Amino acid sequence: MIIRKKKRLISTDSKFLFSLHSDELIGVKRKKGQPYFYDSSTDDNGVVLYHDGINFEILRFVGMYNDKSFTIEVSPTYKKNKKRRTIAVRTELGFKKYSTDVLGNVYEVKENKLKLEFE
Repeated sequence: MIIRKKKRLISTDSKFLFSLHSDELIGVKRKKGQPYFYDSSTDDNGVVLYHDGINFEILRFVGMYNDKSFTIEVSPTYKKNKKRRTIAVRTELGFKKYSTDVLGNVYEVKENKLKLEFE
């Protein structure tokens, strides 16, 4: 495991949070005053909304954009065919994984286990 982290330039202190697959939900927390990646103003050329530094913006994970620079590609949850954006993972304050139940209620996924070997 340590060799894999060194190969990808990940510090040994880093902690596994969760795995992501295409179209899963991810929450991103930004610094206070930074604009949201997506909000209604990106569609309507309206007033830009800014993060409060507390709440997570929920986005749809599209995939890895660049494995070496730790950037991921995301799209909004409210619209399917929207322009994709990239996020530099190391520059954001926090990430959470979200899921939905059969009724469409969104909830946080906790304690996702890393499993490298399968039987």
